[in-house]
Amino acid sequence: MPFRPDHAMAPERPPSRRAAVAAAARLLRSVSRPPEAADPLVRLWREWRSARSALRKAGGQARRLERTLADRVGPGAVRGVDDLLGRVPEADPRRREELAAALARWAGEARACGLTRARAEEEAVAHRMERLRRAAVRGSAASLAGVVARLAIAGDAASSGPDAGGLAWTVLTGTLADLTALAEGGA
Repeated sequence: MPFRPDHAMAPERPPSRRAAVAAAARLLRSVSRPPEAADPLVRLWREWRSARSALRKAGGQARRLERTLADRVGPGAVRGVDDLLGRVPEADPRRREELAAALARWAGEARACGLTRARAEEEAVAHRMERLRRAAVRGSAASLAGVVARLAIAGDAASSGPDAGGLAWTVLTGTLADLTALAEGGA
């Protein structure tokens, strides 16, 4: 962007995570020629997007089933039973049995309506995404598109959960190494 004095004093806002990841996605979708298309991190990014879509679908289905089940069985069974079981004194075994029966009914109904299966599918996709994220962190980019793919995966992962274990620093140092290697190879 050319320098314009009227913009010189206006502070620029950094793009949101969502905007940055969307821009990376547009760039990566446009990449179709070697060596970018052959970069393992670009292929990994494509798998990541597919898994993210599957996770959203599975999570949405599980939430719909849970709402339906809560309407049928009762809202107290959704979240309160475990908490209540922990608070009921040992001296009141009848109350403990009632709460345990409510929890058992909830579990049986959850299996019958497909909620248990939907939650298991959601968890399996989440594990797959974690494996892909770890592979993106460990992998080396063979092109600039690969570097962008790694950053897109890291940005998307960071926007959907806490940054456990210093993911950002791991990605940044790996990305710096990739950029250095690409610059040395291209110089």
